[in-house]
Amino acid sequence: MKNTILFFLLLICTTSNAQTSIFREIFSNVNPPEEYILKNGEAKEITVTKVYNPDDDDRFVDVTTYDFRNSDHIKSELKRDEEIISKEIFILDSLNRIIKSRENFKHRSIGWKKTNIDYTYSERLKVMKILYNDGSLKEKLIIEYDSLRNPISINTLTASGLYSGLATAKYDYINNSFDYKLYDSDSVQVASRKDNINLNYIIKKNDFGDIIEQYVATAPLEANSRLFIDYKYDKKGNWTERVTNLKYQDEEKVNSIIKRKIKYKK
Repeated sequence: MKNTILFFLLLICTTSNAQTSIFREIFSNVNPPEEYILKNGEAKEITVTKVYNPDDDDRFVDVTTYDFRNSDHIKSELKRDEEIISKEIFILDSLNRIIKSRENFKHRSIGWKKTNIDYTYSERLKVMKILYNDGSLKEKLIIEYDSLRNPISINTLTASGLYSGLATAKYDYINNSFDYKLYDSDSVQVASRKDNINLNYIIKKNDFGDIIEQYVATAPLEANSRLFIDYKYDKKGNWTERVTNLKYQDEEKVNSIIKRKIKYKK
């Protein structure tokens, strides 16, 4: 169970060229990406250094630089253990949601690969259009959410609109669980599993409104798995350091140390 918890925590934190999944959507709902978002002031550059599993053999370091100098888009560059593995240009809407992303990502096996995605949103839908480099449509993902903003289905369609795959989640919020199923292009079920989800995961917030203690949202309640987060802030009230400790049963470990260096616009 501990390995499962760590896997899902890494799913929140690590960057990957994968487009999305039921599990990614759940964690985006619980822990939305916010490292390039400021509560106060405007940045011209933010450098985020993340050390994951600092006390383990699985330790690795990500350094992401966000460049806000162009008012039309944001540039980012990700280095993992000092090697560049991603370069991205993305655009946010007024709600800080990504509406356009152009990323070059370095895969270990195939080298550099470019991914182009356009996003549109409605009340309970997100549509991701995966594009070829010339701008033509490659495939489309339609993500549907329930009233609590948790994903209930991800439908994958070809450029011509043909069904090519489906992932579903059916929630039992009373018993803090959900059933996950995955189907191939022939509608044959190829995977299924039962997982946990805890809607009441927030235990405590600080005076800045940031969560400082929470349950791991997908861990079973009886595991009492909790995250303790310590923050440091600058004079503008934006966080500059976030240390997350994972407590599982009687064991506690530092899961990540994130430092953020902010260069403000004058």
